[in-house]
Amino acid sequence: MKQRKKFFLFSCILSTILLSGTISPSLTLKAHEETKAGTTTNYITEDGKPRTIFWADGITPPKMGGDDSDFKKVVTEINNVRYIEYIAPYQSGNGWYDINKTETQAQDANLCFAAVATNMLHWWIAQNTDNINDYLTSYPNAPRADEIRSLQTPVTTQDNRSIYNIFLKQFSNRKEGYWPDLLVDQFINGYYPKENAGTNDPGFDGPDLIQKGPDPNGGFFYTVFGTEILTTRHLYDHGYDTLSADLKYYITRGDLVSLTYDMRKSAHVVTIWGVEYDTDGHLTGVYFSDSDDDEANGMQRYSVINKDEKAFVTTADNGSGSLVSCITTLSTGDATWNKFLSPQQTELQLLWGETNFIYDGTQKKPELTASNIAPGDDVTLTVNEEANLVGTYTATAVLSGKDANRYILPTECKKEFSILPSQTIFDGGVKSYHEKNETTDFNYGDMITIAVTPKATGLSPNSVESPKVLLSPTNGQMALFADGYQLSNFVNADNSGTYTMTYPTSNGILSPGSCTLTAVFRGDMNMVNHSEDITIQLSGDTYISVDSLAPTCETDGIKAHYKDTAGKLYLKENGIMTEVSLKDLILPATGHQPGYWIQTQDKHYQECLNGCGYHLNEGNCTGGAAIFPNRAICEICGHPYGNYPEKPDIETPNPDSPDPEVPNIEAPDIEAPNVEAPDIESPDPEDSLPQFSETQIPESETSDPESTDPSAQDLVSESSANDAASEKAVKTGDTTSINLLLLILLFSGILSIYVYNIRNNFHKY
Repeated sequence: MKQRKKFFLFSCILSTILLSGTISPSLTLKAHEETKAGTTTNYITEDGKPRTIFWADGITPPKMGGDDSDFKKVVTEINNVRYIEYIAPYQSGNGWYDINKTETQAQDANLCFAAVATNMLHWWIAQNTDNINDYLTSYPNAPRADEIRSLQTPVTTQDNRSIYNIFLKQFSNRKEGYWPDLLVDQFINGYYPKENAGTNDPGFDGPDLIQKGPDPNGGFFYTVFGTEILTTRHLYDHGYDTLSADLKYYITRGDLVSLTYDMRKSAHVVTIWGVEYDTDGHLTGVYFSDSDDDEANGMQRYSVINKDEKAFVTTADNGSGSLVSCITTLSTGDATWNKFLSPQQTELQLLWGETNFIYDGTQKKPELTASNIAPGDDVTLTVNEEANLVGTYTATAVLSGKDANRYILPTECKKEFSILPSQTIFDGGVKSYHEKNETTDFNYGDMITIAVTPKATGLSPNSVESPKVLLSPTNGQMALFADGYQLSNFVNADNSGTYTMTYPTSNGILSPGSCTLTAVFRGDMNMVNHSEDITIQLSGDTYISVDSLAPTCETDGIKAHYKDTAGKLYLKENGIMTEVSLKDLILPATGHQPGYWIQTQDKHYQECLNGCGYHLNEGNCTGGAAIFPNRAICEICGHPYGNYPEKPDIETPNPDSPDPEVPNIEAPDIEAPNVEAPDIESPDPEDSLPQFSETQIPESETSDPESTDPSAQDLVSESSANDAASEKAVKTGDTTSINLLLLILLFSGILSIYVYNIRNNFHKY
């Protein structure tokens, strides 16, 4: 017990020690504190004034202040004016850069802007190392990928000109300066440098960049940023307070800054790596690298003073200096990188083109675009449905392309479109023939032959334009009419697309003189119905026998009669001609008789049983539901229609999963009673078995006489064989198996009683 108490006490003490070590605050204060952007340094000036330096993101700055300061004070006196500089040597690998002009400056004397742009881009590439690596991994064949990889090589010297030479090639021997932000825009986006040095405006200059493509000298990251620029430019006239606030804002936000100061007739631009403030928050100094200094100099400090609300940089102690006129900034572009590398899908705003087309035999589908695909993104929108016959169809948008994963189609990404019937013309007009000769003059008794070649023009029915195409009908028919009477049956076209109709003038429907015949085309789903007239001259005797004309579905028939040259009608009764009216000769039209339902392209109709070819009850198939694997059944015509449904996903149960309906109940522990095993007399094996006569079969073993399953029959046969064997064993008195089972049960009972006694005896002690 004492040992237990000691162990418990030791555990409590150890826990207290560990807990106190966890929650006790550290008393050590770091000289450098990490802000959101970069390092912050506090130091005391020689005259005892506290200063705070905010450093650019991602750099390890030289130490300022104290006996071990990396910045060395250099004092120069000229004309009784003391110039005080603080200079730190360049050290590679610390995230800040000091690219210098060439040694002779023969070609780049005025290219300080190019050196600053180079410093800023080396810093930008280093800050985006992970983003660039992810980009090249995801897009190994991205534009200029190999060049980007080479530019990732760490910069170790002040004369590393892998980027600087890109600008030197373009601006060598330039007589005046330029702007570093424009070179940065060229390098990242591919904007073309402007002669007027104006800033790039994505809204104004972006479309031109998209149309031309990136400048061959840049555009290394056009795929990522497109027209979005990462630079800003700010000018300062009376702006000490504004400059003081802006420098701190951009540096602590994580941007890099360049600073331009005027030197009478010229200006100079440097790369800012740190900005210094007093306890009142006023800007007191800047830390920069200069492309014009010696290689021994890496970073310098200039004081910043406020003269008449203007900011001046200076090293002099007499209040003189150079006016700060401008800064430019460069951001890392984190938000755009994140959006590009881990995009949140943008729902496309679809713009559908024309959805009503005229049949002309060619494939039709609506054009599709989207209004919100980012410039430069490789995204293609296509339509997966097209058709060339008259009907109504559904087009579905399909998204593809290298950048398709950045976008998502809207829920409503389908559009109905229709192909409407074409205008119909009779190519060459309506022509009449007697035998094989084209003519319009006929005598009674002649056979009139009419030939017509209908064509689809590919234009709307009322168009007056010249035909777009001339297409033959697909399933239309033609017949000949006169004064409302059908003179011929409806016929189909021959292989050349020409319809030939005949009428025997001996039928007597036509009166002598000028007769107008009408050729009627109808029934083609891709072409509108059309008719044209032809006028013929018919000559004959005073009384002409006119045969009867059977009525058709739509037109009345006429009785057999006679007609004189004046066109009067007669019936001959008992050899006497009696003038009658047309009404007396009319045999009423029979009307259409609907036949079986016919289906084509998910449309149905009933064709007239009278052979006229007329379609009754035309319409779209409708109703019913498509249930896999069958299509929907039209509730009108009873035919299947539409697309086959997709096979449904059916979840297959896991055979290893437990049955939720079967509870898992553990058997309770029950101690066996301590009783001696009774003497058990083995029963006669034959008495313990059920006795069946040779013809008696237990009901549970009786097979279904109506079963036709071969496997079931085999199973019944096998069961019958086993029953037979069992009966045989009973009859022959084979009891070996029964005796062995009884012996095993007896031994198990004795062993259980023995174990129970031992257990009780053990608990007594």
